[in-house]
Amino acid sequence: MPQFNNERWLIVSPALDRALDLPASERAAWLAALRLQDPQLVADVEALLETHEALDREGFLSGEPV
Repeated sequence: MPQFNNERWLIVSPALDRALDLPASERAAWLAALRLQDPQLVADVEALLETHEALDREGFLSGEPV
């Protein structure tokens, strides 16, 4: 999982929140549009989304023991 300093997190966090709020069917288009403005931001968000999805598959915080 990427590590961010406080300044970078203040930029990445709202974009991550937006990506997570979007339906999967809209997320790719939104990320593609954002990539034109800030490719590094999209790379950071995609890395965090991958981590989020991996933790989801593992049942992290689901309340069910693995």
